[in-house]
Amino acid sequence: MKNLIKIAMIYFFLFSCKDSVLESSDCLNSEVELWGQCYDVATTTELNLSNNNLSGPIPDELSDLTDLTILDLSDNNFNGEIPSNIYQLTNLTNLVLSGNSLSGSIPSQIGSLVNLEYLSIDNNQLSGEIHSSIYDLPNLKYLYLQSNQFTGQIPNSFSGLGAILKLYLHENNLDGSIPQSIWQLTTLEELNLSGNNFYGELSADISGLVNLNKLFLNDNNLQGEIPLSICDLALTWSSDISFNISENLFC
Repeated sequence: MKNLIKIAMIYFFLFSCKDSVLESSDCLNSEVELWGQCYDVATTTELNLSNNNLSGPIPDELSDLTDLTILDLSDNNFNGEIPSNIYQLTNLTNLVLSGNSLSGSIPSQIGSLVNLEYLSIDNNQLSGEIHSSIYDLPNLKYLYLQSNQFTGQIPNSFSGLGAILKLYLHENNLDGSIPQSIWQLTTLEELNLSGNNFYGELSADISGLVNLNKLFLNDNNLQGEIPLSICDLALTWSSDISFNISENLFC
């Protein structure tokens, strides 16, 4: 009887080990396991896991999905820094990490994402200066960096953002004067710099934003006279959802 019990225990142990091995190797060698799912490296080009109550750091294994063009992890509970190897996904056109608790700074490697058209990392806890390489992404159309803790000045040159349509930098701790080159972004349709610490006078060259239909510069420390050339912009002046320059130090 004792021998039968021993044999039964051995079989139970062997089958338990077998099940454990199977569970740990559910994904094939050509696949990447992320959050309990297997993703084929060769065929996974889009990954949308927004609003899925995911938490913890963003896993490094994401960089194995080298053909990704769209990555959306927004509105989860991710924390920690944006992993540096995510910037190896050079095929990305859309990177959406907004609405998490990500911290740290934006490294220079972001400049390697030359195919990006849509970058949204707003509503996090990112800090430090916004690296200038982010303003040299040639295909970028939508840049959302608002509601973080970024500091410092924005660069004097925006020449790399030749395709930009929407530029949202509001609700940060940015300072300095608004660079002249920002008024040369002729493709720009929406500009929001509100809720920062920008100072200095508003340039008459603002009229260079010939396609602008939304402008928000409120809640800064801008001063001097409001240039008459601002009237050349195609804004809906009576609507505060398209124009606001209040809470400054204008004459």
